[in-house]
Amino acid sequence: MPEEVFYDTIPLTQVEEKNPKEKKLYTFVDLFRTPNLRKWTINIFFNWIVNTLVYYGISLNTSALSGNMYLNFALSGLVEIPAYLISILLLNKFGRRWPLCLLLLFGGVACIVAFFIPKHLGWMTTTLAMTGKFCITATFGIIYIFSAEIFPTVVRQIGIGMSSMSARVGGIAAPFVNLLGHHWAPMPYVIFGGASIAAGLLVLLLPETAGRKLPGTIDEGENFAKSKEEGIVDED
Repeated sequence: MPEEVFYDTIPLTQVEEKNPKEKKLYTFVDLFRTPNLRKWTINIFFNWIVNTLVYYGISLNTSALSGNMYLNFALSGLVEIPAYLISILLLNKFGRRWPLCLLLLFGGVACIVAFFIPKHLGWMTTTLAMTGKFCITATFGIIYIFSAEIFPTVVRQIGIGMSSMSARVGGIAAPFVNLLGHHWAPMPYVIFGGASIAAGLLVLLLPETAGRKLPGTIDEGENFAKSKEEGIVDED
């Protein structure tokens, strides 16, 4: 065996670039450098916070609903199965933005109305609360896809990671929001519903990504709303 293999005199690969280009390292700061991407990033972060707040808030507050608390908790878990299945159908049929918007709005209204139902109609309160849980579960599945498609490739991993991190704010706040029910019973669901409606309306400010060529660079991401090019990957 030639002695050169034990030293750095020859490359270990068949092809070696003589002047390799320095790759730029992207950080979370790049999510906020350009105007459009900055607005979309903040919007997505807020949507993740609301999704987590409402999801865990309803899940932890099933004991406040009328009826058997164990049955209510089981129902809150069962509704997630059809919710995820329906979210797949909605994504394929209607895109990302409108299903996310309408589910957040409908779920928010259901949460607010739930605790203003007369006490003798407890079954209706539980039904509306489960409707809210159904909707927020579906939006949780959609926001993952929507976020990944909006962030440019160079910061996509960072964007999803930061979104997931911001969602923990909602998870932390959810139990404390539920405690407000000791002062006024409808308060938690009013907060959940109001936050969900606000997030749903803000979704309309995001660009639709279904069937579009995904942005690869920061510049492409900044101009994503203007671009009408279709396709998922570049054929080149």
